[in-house]
Amino acid sequence: METFEFCADDLSGCLLEAARRFSELYGYPRPEPAIYRRPRRPEASCIIVLHRNTHFVRELMIPSLVNAAVDRAIEIIVVCNAGGSFMRDEVECVVSESRSVARAYNLGIARSRAPLVALFHDDCLLDDPAWLDKVSAAQRAGADAVSPEIRYLEKIGSTPIKPLPILKNVPLVAAREVFESIGGYDERQLVGYEDLDFTLRLLESGRRTARLGIGYRHFGGMSSCLKYLDYPNLDLLFATLAAPAHTILETFSSFCKKSDSRAATLLAAMNARQLGEVLARHSRSIDAGTTALDILLGDLSCTAAAHAGISAFELSSTPLSELDRRVVALGRSERV
Repeated sequence: METFEFCADDLSGCLLEAARRFSELYGYPRPEPAIYRRPRRPEASCIIVLHRNTHFVRELMIPSLVNAAVDRAIEIIVVCNAGGSFMRDEVECVVSESRSVARAYNLGIARSRAPLVALFHDDCLLDDPAWLDKVSAAQRAGADAVSPEIRYLEKIGSTPIKPLPILKNVPLVAAREVFESIGGYDERQLVGYEDLDFTLRLLESGRRTARLGIGYRHFGGMSSCLKYLDYPNLDLLFATLAAPAHTILETFSSFCKKSDSRAATLLAAMNARQLGEVLARHSRSIDAGTTALDILLGDLSCTAAAHAGISAFELSSTPLSELDRRVVALGRSERV
């Protein structure tokens, strides 16, 4: 790879050039610039929930959406979660102060205008000019909601359960009517399991889901690293594609496993609470009796609370947004 000189006066150009070099090295889709113009009558609304990954979204992600929809009328809406702002071409910005990912997606859907809605995390790229045609084909085949990435929850703690599907927003695509029919996302969820809850409510309402075979790249863990690790200039590093995708996920996974970190153990406890609340509302989707499930979830929360050094009562009664703020603050203090 050739070297190039960093120019602070042309940050966008510098990031794009670096991203091109690293995409060639790692075999990622080659980033190309693009200018977005908001259509009067969009056929699809692309909604991105943003948490501090601004440079990646502005310089790489949005151009990938535009270049994958040439001659198609897509609108792009960025929802800035927990405040902030976003400016690029004619992209619409919506501000959400709640810190809730579920709330942010609902705000984006409410602001959108197209009959088809595509929901995106802020850490993925599209690399398929036929993705909208493939969505239409899946809908004609009977699918109500599609995603190129479907994961499965297979255990509660160490106890195996019937695998529960999770459609990831990379993107998750469905007709507006589908979102409206089940009431959008459950805003009681803060971050982490809103996608599991949404997928289960889709299935329990009789909707059909399917994997969408499109070209895409998901850099899982970017937003979590930015939120909970907060290393200096990490957002600029992500925008250059210099960090391999597996390294990003491994970095955050390593943080979550740190038993000597108060931030990591509290985050694990918060996630255990959220998972318990979701599964308790969807007990009929799990091959376990209600009593057995209650005991299992109770043990999970108590164990997680004990590891975090708080009582089970404090874990269950403290607002999730407050627990999340504590995790972020603890993480910052541990890095000082």
